[in-house]
Amino acid sequence: MANATTTLSTVAEELRELDLIFRSGSDLDFVEKGYGRKLIQGLSTQNNILECEALKSLGDLYLQKAKMNDNKVENFYKACSLYTELLQYYKINEEKQVLQRRISYAEKCTKLVHNQLAPRNSGNTTLAVSMTLHGITEKTRIKRYGMMPLVESYTESFVNAVVERNQRLQTESLKSIGDLYLEKGRVGKDEAVFTKSAGLYRAALDRCEDSDGRETLKHRIKYAEKVREKARKRLKTGPSLKKVGSDNCLTSPPMSYEQHIQKGCRALQAGDLDTAEHNFAAALKAVHVKESNTGQHWKEVQPLCKLTDVFLKRGMQSKDGGDFTKAAALCNAAVVRSRAEDREDIEQTIQTITHSFVKHVLGLKLTVPYDDIKKHKSKLSECRDYVVEEMKRIEKRRDPYCLDDDDPSIIEVERKRAEAIKTLFDTIVHQRRTFIASLVGECIQVMGPPPCKYAMIGLGSHATGLVTPYSDLEFALLIEKETEIIVDYFHNLTHYLHLKVINLGETILPAMAIKSLNDFESDNKLDDWFYDSVTPRGFSFDGAMPHACKTPLGRGKANHLIRTPIASSLSNLGLAWSNLGDYRKAVSYYEQSLQIKQNIYGEGTEHPDIAYILNNLGNAWSGLGDFRKAISYHEQALHIRQSVHGKTTPHPSIVKSLYNLSVAWRNVGDLRKSVFYHDEMTWMEKMIESYRY
Repeated sequence: MANATTTLSTVAEELRELDLIFRSGSDLDFVEKGYGRKLIQGLSTQNNILECEALKSLGDLYLQKAKMNDNKVENFYKACSLYTELLQYYKINEEKQVLQRRISYAEKCTKLVHNQLAPRNSGNTTLAVSMTLHGITEKTRIKRYGMMPLVESYTESFVNAVVERNQRLQTESLKSIGDLYLEKGRVGKDEAVFTKSAGLYRAALDRCEDSDGRETLKHRIKYAEKVREKARKRLKTGPSLKKVGSDNCLTSPPMSYEQHIQKGCRALQAGDLDTAEHNFAAALKAVHVKESNTGQHWKEVQPLCKLTDVFLKRGMQSKDGGDFTKAAALCNAAVVRSRAEDREDIEQTIQTITHSFVKHVLGLKLTVPYDDIKKHKSKLSECRDYVVEEMKRIEKRRDPYCLDDDDPSIIEVERKRAEAIKTLFDTIVHQRRTFIASLVGECIQVMGPPPCKYAMIGLGSHATGLVTPYSDLEFALLIEKETEIIVDYFHNLTHYLHLKVINLGETILPAMAIKSLNDFESDNKLDDWFYDSVTPRGFSFDGAMPHACKTPLGRGKANHLIRTPIASSLSNLGLAWSNLGDYRKAVSYYEQSLQIKQNIYGEGTEHPDIAYILNNLGNAWSGLGDFRKAISYHEQALHIRQSVHGKTTPHPSIVKSLYNLSVAWRNVGDLRKSVFYHDEMTWMEKMIESYRY
């Protein structure tokens, strides 16, 4: 043990994430399962250091539970029994003393004495062990479906067997886990799973004292290795002899799915991430199904998980939050396509991605709270259920379609219906704002307070108040100061928020613009091939397609939407110079403000802020005497305002544009058009006045 310092440090790093969560005390059951998985990993790979550290960590966890008075005597006994069991693994006195001190500490803080508790044994006979395992199997299958719950239950059985020094139960528990992995390998043809199965059989063989049992385990080891060898042969690649015309020439046939997976795994292990991504993407393409109702999407799970590994590793190297969000999106796409028995492992990877993001991008070596994805999904579902019920209520109480066209009350019913729908939209905006604020709050709790004052401003349907519970998230960030450190903080905050939104499971893969799947910048249409018909589409960031990207991340750091409120300042300067009569300076500032607003909202986007600046530009050009230009700007402003509020909707901003156009056409000398806009303005003013009373 002492000569493996490097290996010990590697194991410590492997357990670090679980140790951090354990120290926080946030989810001890989750940590217990995690240590159990590491224990099985150590046993299957014959990694004695990992096995010992996992057992020691489980002992520490049980001691913590005892200190919390959670089944105090039971957990104290478990902790001290595991420490005692570990004494036989260590050869150096210093290492043994560490465990002896742990036992002494356990006795001191719980005021219990270990050697006064008689060792218990649940039955070491074949029949007793068989009945114990049968009971575990039936109990687990009743509660939960799939392979991983059984693995967890057998792991718990193994740990209890170690505590009770029940050698036969240890052997049978490991053998049962090995059987599960053997069956999984036979179904998925996965060489690594066969290796794990054989490793667990060997660990069981080391503990087996029965000659018949040893023969059975040896037979299973040979069988697992035989099946693994067959799987390996199927994956072997090589040139084939192909006859073309009268010549015999060696040509390499197209690589199969298995060959791409194998080549990708080798590249990933060697650190060649680009080659690994290329091959895993090719494997995904080989099994990709565009239709949503074929029942064959489970075949896409393995390459999606492998691509997740690529982007996770790339993120660790690049420290780029975008690589982690891509990994999370790929992993969530795998979850929704996976079978029940594989789902828990993939969901655990989702949590690992978040923890890794905090470590490598944020550079924080602290405990990350367990991301309660189920709670977030439940909150989103509650908001949607409320909207459905409210829509039914409106439909029932405010239905103008049940009235005749000439019914005098139809206008009043339609008005009340419109008001009810507007109120519902306002409620959705409020619910959405509250939900997003809670997610941002969770991010800031980990990252620390923002370095300056900031504001999130909604774009698109959120800005116009027409957002639905399924609308994507379009927003920008206004910050007090625009320094590199401050911008980096809000870049990372946006990536962290994006991770939480992706983990809601409603982000389709094309929205992530992963070039090996959907290269929107390529001239070759075949490079944009992945169609996601399986992942539910709903609450997600605005897509990373070339003409989308309306989030603070924008289209790269040069075009991000994390800015100081320069546009408003420029617009105010324009207004000030206009009031002073210097219309040329006013036009200059208004044009700069307009350009920034169009960069934020998108060229051609109809937004009230853009209409406001266009209106001011029209007034400034009128002040300079160029009434044709003024008319052009006022017409653009009117068009946007009518699009936003409705062409015939009485609205003060539309009245203002109609008035400006009437004045401008009069100055040009076209009195007919001037009178037309004036009449429209007068009618609308009267309608607004009537609504007030």
